[in-house]
Amino acid sequence: MRIVIRYTSYNHFFTFAVPIPMTLAFDAKRAFFNLTGLGNYSRLVIESLADSFPEMKLLLFVPGKELQTQWQFPFSKKNISVITSGKKSRIYNGWWRRKIISQELPKHGVNIYHGPSNELPAGIGRSGVKSVVTIHDLIFRHHPEYYRAVDRQLYEMKTRQACEQADLIIAISGQTKKDILHFYNVPENKVHVVHQAVQPRYFRNFSSEEKKSVAEKYHLPENFILNVGTIERRKNLLHLLRAFNDVKDQLSADVVVVGRPKPYKKRVDAFLSEKNLSGRVHFLQHISDDDLPVIYSLARMMVYPSRIEGFGLPVAEAVAAGIPVITTDDHVFREAGGPASVYLPPDEVPLLSVALLEVMFEEPRRQKMISEGKKYAEQFMPEAMAGRLMESYRKLSE
Repeated sequence: MRIVIRYTSYNHFFTFAVPIPMTLAFDAKRAFFNLTGLGNYSRLVIESLADSFPEMKLLLFVPGKELQTQWQFPFSKKNISVITSGKKSRIYNGWWRRKIISQELPKHGVNIYHGPSNELPAGIGRSGVKSVVTIHDLIFRHHPEYYRAVDRQLYEMKTRQACEQADLIIAISGQTKKDILHFYNVPENKVHVVHQAVQPRYFRNFSSEEKKSVAEKYHLPENFILNVGTIERRKNLLHLLRAFNDVKDQLSADVVVVGRPKPYKKRVDAFLSEKNLSGRVHFLQHISDDDLPVIYSLARMMVYPSRIEGFGLPVAEAVAAGIPVITTDDHVFREAGGPASVYLPPDEVPLLSVALLEVMFEEPRRQKMISEGKKYAEQFMPEAMAGRLMESYRKLSE
């Protein structure tokens, strides 16, 4: 069977014919049990493929016996089936996921198996089933100081093995593809770039009532600069706070930080105490998936001074939500933020201070950043990701 995929992306319109594989299987452990990054990616990939290609059968391989998950909607579709290990034993389930799945795939008529979180089961190459792996980043190779030695070793082992075993590698950004080619000896045509998608709710226009409700729920200030991401050294929140401190008297806005704190938060708290900023910097955790896009839409701008990312999803979410973005001057952030965002070195505090004032008060510039950003973000719609993934599967099947 062949269907035609048609979707728009930034300044482009794509049309191509794609044969639908009879059965596509996924490692769905994180789709069911991980509530953040890798889980969000897995769920969105599965859901967008199921919606875009209802003729295709998707099998989700999940370790466990009785699954309890709040993420029911993506997995209740008619063309999705869940296959479990049938055991409660944690040891057995780990073995099942790493070893036994490869033996199970041919029994279910699987054509392509996709590991969406940097790993593949051992022996997949001997199963007769084509394999795809998504590699999100190789930050542990660039900045080993951000990781424990045991974690670095585990990430290196899993990533190297997956890249060697896979018939096709999906890189979520051009930067990740560049890193894969640099660190691992794989042919360039084996690595396809398919940008991570943004959830559809970030593209919504929220009503005044919805915005008021969320603002009151989280006690948000009337005007604020938004930062989203784990509060850790790599995300570089102190850079934003130092720049904000230098111009705080000229800004009628606070800073709102949404993210899970790590030990780095102690350094942040010490700085806020030293500069008497605690009353103007607000920390939020455990924000619902429905409320977070509304918080984006309420923000005056997003500032994301991270030093390194595999993609920089909060940047893409911000441009989709229609707010200006200031982020790091690096290729991967330009991929996520597009030509209208502001890009600065990650340590030049005076430059960021000036940018905060310009983006806050120069309204024509703000409106241009918003309109061009939303147009650029169209390429991050889930249906666009699904189309690009299917095109990669098509090439693999040939």
